[in-house]
Amino acid sequence: MAFEVFKMFGSVLVNTDKAEDSIAKTEKKAESLGNKLGNGIKTAGKWGVAIGAGMAAAGTALFGMASKAAEATDEIDKMSQKIGISRQGYQEWGYVLSQNGMDVNSLQTGMKTLTSQFDDLSKGGKIATEAFGELGLSYEDLEGKSQEEVFNLTIEALQGMEDQTKRAAVANDLFGRSGSELAPLLNQTADSTENLKNKASELGIIMSDEAVDSGVLFTDTMDDLKRSFGAAAANVGTTLMPMIQSLLDWVIEHMPEIQEFMQTAFEAISTAVSTTYKWFSENLLPIIQDIYGWIVENWPTISFVMQTAFDVIVIAIGVVVDIVKVLWDGLTLAYNWITGTFSGIKGTFENIFSGVNDAIQGTIGWIQNLMDLAGKAINKVKEIGGGVKEKASSAWNWVTDKVSGKHEQGLDYVPYNGYVAELHQGERVLTKQENTTLKDLSAKPNHKLDGMVININGANIMDDYSVDRMMDRVMDRLAVAGVS
Repeated sequence: MAFEVFKMFGSVLVNTDKAEDSIAKTEKKAESLGNKLGNGIKTAGKWGVAIGAGMAAAGTALFGMASKAAEATDEIDKMSQKIGISRQGYQEWGYVLSQNGMDVNSLQTGMKTLTSQFDDLSKGGKIATEAFGELGLSYEDLEGKSQEEVFNLTIEALQGMEDQTKRAAVANDLFGRSGSELAPLLNQTADSTENLKNKASELGIIMSDEAVDSGVLFTDTMDDLKRSFGAAAANVGTTLMPMIQSLLDWVIEHMPEIQEFMQTAFEAISTAVSTTYKWFSENLLPIIQDIYGWIVENWPTISFVMQTAFDVIVIAIGVVVDIVKVLWDGLTLAYNWITGTFSGIKGTFENIFSGVNDAIQGTIGWIQNLMDLAGKAINKVKEIGGGVKEKASSAWNWVTDKVSGKHEQGLDYVPYNGYVAELHQGERVLTKQENTTLKDLSAKPNHKLDGMVININGANIMDDYSVDRMMDRVMDRLAVAGVS
């Protein structure tokens, strides 16, 4: 930028070839860096804009595609009903007629005429009877058929007529003005027409009823959405109308005061501007004019001073650059000498450190293996100790259970004299004689004792409670019998 100032002010007055060369190089590098940064920023901005525009375009394209498809399906649905043929028939005849330079929608008038002639045929009308008769068709042949089937049979019969003049007359009688438009189609054969219909299916031109229904639903939904938004906007508008009307009424009512206020405001602004300009022209403008005149008068001196100052700065920058370059060259030579001289020493130290490192790594690996073996041994001891502990615990529990005398589930036989037993509320202890008697009673279902018979043969023993009740009754009866 300084160089551009030099060009504006004039040539340098001192011998500064070296400085000028440095400036030229610096200017080129600065321009190159500035261009690269500017181009990078522009490129990034363009990519951002391009990505955003691409996303917007993709969304717009998808919505546009859906809208056009919906329009096509809606046309198929509505026009097929207006003409009086099926959706598939409308699409097939649309392709056939387009191959013959016609629009399927032009059939609407011709189909209306054909329907009218068919009605006249049912009533015995002369023209209709003669026209259909020329085609070899009678009312009985067409009775009960759909409007589309009548149309198909009529076209097929017309295509089979060899006399073109008579065919044109019959077509005119049955289709009215549309008869002449159908001439290219009627010049074809029935087989070629059928082939065109099949080709339409093969090309994927024929949309299914499901696809048409989806398009019709989309179109109706979009229409509902547009109408809903329109109604919402209208509702908001009607809600705001009273407020806006009140505001307008207030403005009209107070228009004289508003005009007076505006006039006063404009007069105040005009006065302020006039006063400011007068003060500027009387006070600041003379000073600015004096400064400008002094600069114009002394511009050669000012230009010389500025050029000299810039020259000195450029020379100083060049000297600093040269010193840095010399220092850098010296450091480069010193670095190259050091790296060349000490490369052997460096290799020796690297070998020593490599050997020490290998030794340390080997020792660490040996210690790691030793620790792994110790860990496995400890785990094995724990495993063996755990089994011994489990067996000892089971044995101890068995002993304590026997010694403590806790027999909540009962005890069939006392193993030795002095056996310790812990009794619980509700339990009963039998003497040896009572136990023997009880065993005898269990072994002999019918046993007489002092004229009393205890029958336990038919007892219904289902659970511990039944056993307890039976034992209670046995003991009660033994007590009554005086058995001790």
